[in-house]
Parts: sequence; C-alpha cells; structure tokens
Amino acid sequence: MALLRIIHKCNQDCVFCSYPGKNARNKKHDFNAYCREAAHSKDNLIQISGGEPFLAGAVNLLKLVLCAAKNNKKIEIQTNASLIKDVPLSVLKKLVKAVNLSQGYFNVNLSAADSVMDGKISGVRNIFSDKIKGVKLLLKFGADIRLTYIVCRLNYRQAPEFVEFALKKFPGVKWLQFSFVKAMGKALTKKIVPKYLTASKYIIKAASLCERNKIKCEIDHIPLCMLGAYYRLNVDIGKIVLNKGGLHRKEKTHIQRCLKCKYVNICSGPRKDYLKIYGDL
Repeated sequence: MALLRIIHKCNQDCVFCSYPGKNARNKKHDFNAYCREAAHSKDNLIQISGGEPFLAGAVNLLKLVLCAAKNNKKIEIQTNASLIKDVPLSVLKKLVKAVNLSQGYFNVNLSAADSVMDGKISGVRNIFSDKIKGVKLLLKFGADIRLTYIVCRLNYRQAPEFVEFALKKFPGVKWLQFSFVKAMGKALTKKIVPKYLTASKYIIKAASLCERNKIKCEIDHIPLCMLGAYYRLNVDIGKIVLNKGGLHRKEKTHIQRCLKCKYVNICSGPRKDYLKIYGDL
C-alpha cells in the first residue's frame, strides 16, 4: 500500500497522534504530483491521509481519487468525518461514487462512543455530532466504511460499548477495526498506552459483540496471544501466511517468550515501541 499525506493540517489534536508533520502548515501541496504518484505506484492500495484530508478541499480530493481509480488503484480515504457535512452534496456523491469505482472505502477514525470521551480523545469539544453526521452522509450515498477505534488508556473500557453505539447509530456499517495505540509521537507514554493484558479483555468483548451481530471485525497491533478465541481476527495473520512485506515486519518483533508460543509462526509479536515503554508483554 502507498500512503499519500495530502495535507499536514488537522482539525483535531488527538492524544494518540503520531504524525510528526501535522504542524507544517506552510508546505504547498501539489495535487498534480500526488496524481502522478498514485498513478505510477506499484501498490494496488492507495491510502489518502493527512492531517485531515478533507481540509485539502473535497474537489481536490475528488480529482485525486478519480486519477487513482482510472489507473486501477483501490482507494482508502482516512478521515475523522467531521468536515463531511460541509461538503456540497453533489461533490460528495461523486466522491463516494469514485471511491466505490475503485472498490475502495472510507476509513473513519472514531474512537469514542459518546461526546465526552470524544472530546478527551480528539482534544476538541462539540465535534462528535459532526462526525456522526459525516458517517451517516457517507452511508446515505452508499459508501463502504470501516470505523477504526484506536484503543488507548482513556477508552479501552469503552470498546464493547462502541460496538453497541455503532449498531444503533450506523446500521449500515458492517466493518469495525480495533487498533491498539502505537507508542509514538504524543502517545509515547504509559499515560496513553495501556498494558496489552489490561485492554485485551475489553477488545475480546467487543469482538464477541461483532461476531454475534455479524459485523466484520479486525484487530491490529496486539499479539495473538492476548486475543483468546478471537486471535484469528488479527490483521497480520493473512500477511504472514502470504509472506507479504510491510510495516508489520518492521514495527513488530518476537521476544523470548514468543518463541514458545503456539502462534509464533502467524504472529508478528508485540510492537517495538510498546516494548520501549514496558519492556515485556
């Protein structure tokens, strides 16, 4: 996959933000260059990110998606969805259609089940309702959506509640991912990164709810041994079985205890940045 950060600015200040360039506000972004990069990429999946990509303008975003789609690329737009309500409906319809044409999806970072928690996570008050409106608009126009819940110390207990929230608010959503926080950037601290074992039982409960309600569930950045019967939902398994390269091989490693684990051949192990904080599982 190829990652295109089309803008550095963001309208949030998330506690787990790991992007070092988000304050580089004066850099000019060349969308023609982004189009060329997407078109000539050897990767099939093009991730369009930021900052918040909708701050670059929905029309620019549409042009980039169309360019990538015409070159047979699958598109993933990473967004917090809070600005979608301000996009002209005619443009939004075309954008959703273009992403669908690429067989792609919108990856919406929504890491809370209520406005209070969302304010703590995002660093911005009174933005939660805008995110809900954005997701509903995407669903209305037929977008395929993955809701990504970043599991951190502030919100890990709320993971099962988030599944129930998603079922109630977004009945058209069929895909959730629980991604354990990376110990990078602002999150390079135990205040943000919980122990795997502490958070795992809540992730397991969330996965169980997804299974019962027939929602596609994925789990990332936490070793398989922490997931009980839901180890199979870890996204690295398929990559390892197919012998794919990627960040899972660079960012994660096996430690001594991993060598005796029954999952060692299909698990990437704990994140290296997690080990810098805790030293062990």
